[in-house]
Amino acid sequence: MSNNGLRRSRGRGKPGTFAERFARLVKEFGSRYRLAKASGISESTLQQYAQESADLPPRADILIALARAANVSIEWLATGKGEMRPAGLLPGVAFADVVMVELRDIHASLHMQQIRALLPFSRWWLERTLDISEPDQLFSLEADQDLPPEIGEKDLLLVDRSAGKRLPRGEGYCVFSVPTGLTVRRVQVGLRRGLVVTGPGISEELDAMEIDRLLVGRVIWRGGKV
Repeated sequence: MSNNGLRRSRGRGKPGTFAERFARLVKEFGSRYRLAKASGISESTLQQYAQESADLPPRADILIALARAANVSIEWLATGKGEMRPAGLLPGVAFADVVMVELRDIHASLHMQQIRALLPFSRWWLERTLDISEPDQLFSLEADQDLPPEIGEKDLLLVDRSAGKRLPRGEGYCVFSVPTGLTVRRVQVGLRRGLVVTGPGISEELDAMEIDRLLVGRVIWRGGKV
């Protein structure tokens, strides 16, 4: 068999270099950008694996992230040995738009969190509608009481935890850490320098230091009852 024949045979089922196997993943996703989004690896990092000379696989954490995102065998991705994925197994691109968000028990403390379920959200919807670029900072809660006029008991709330790193601006609903677990309160700018936090039978103005200590995140979306 000629050398050309050997190259064709090897490229048909088991690409010989990591760059070739990586190219197959990119082809499935349609672009390096979409693969980067699905795997959580920056596009600039992935760029180096597109070079034809990239024969050696990346370090283990990147390899695992790529294999999980594409739903392929780690052994195949690293070495080219074995099947890319068993027959009938869907490619990772089928799930690339899905972000699984934790549904937490509102009665569990922040440090003793209890996850009740994982809820699927569209990555595209989060980015385009809610302007969320860090879906890993999201979690959800089920409201345990009415908070008129917008939130009703048992409503599903999507919380952006990255907002807990900065003080609220303007009016909105926020999640605070309290001794009994987590609580949702309406927040408004006070007449003084603080913020007015209100809930059923509760209305108090807290200063910036107290808010910073208790604030967990901001409610960015409300759905109906789960």
